[in-house]
Amino acid sequence: MFQHKEFSLEPDKMRGFLELMETKKAIAKILYEFLEVSDIIPTVKFGRELKGLEEMGICVAGVPLIKSSNPVGALGIIGPMRMEYGRVLALLEFFNKSFDNIYRSKVGE
Repeated sequence: MFQHKEFSLEPDKMRGFLELMETKKAIAKILYEFLEVSDIIPTVKFGRELKGLEEMGICVAGVPLIKSSNPVGALGIIGPMRMEYGRVLALLEFFNKSFDNIYRSKVGE
């Protein structure tokens, strides 16, 4: 991630990002926002959508993990604003389907 222009030219952003990643509560807060969406398709949140993280120059792609129609968690990928969205969203969709398949095979749905 630090090879991207947004972070290599601005050490304060890089420092802020590292501090954020060290805080489990901050990561949980980011992922919790993906539990509030009604769709189970991967989505991306930018700038102002990430409350309190507008100035970091990051975006988060995420998807809620659903068991028996109830959200049980979220999976997210944090990256620079210029990350490869198509690739990241496809990866999240793959993981979400894999989670669903594993859950269904365990409970016999």
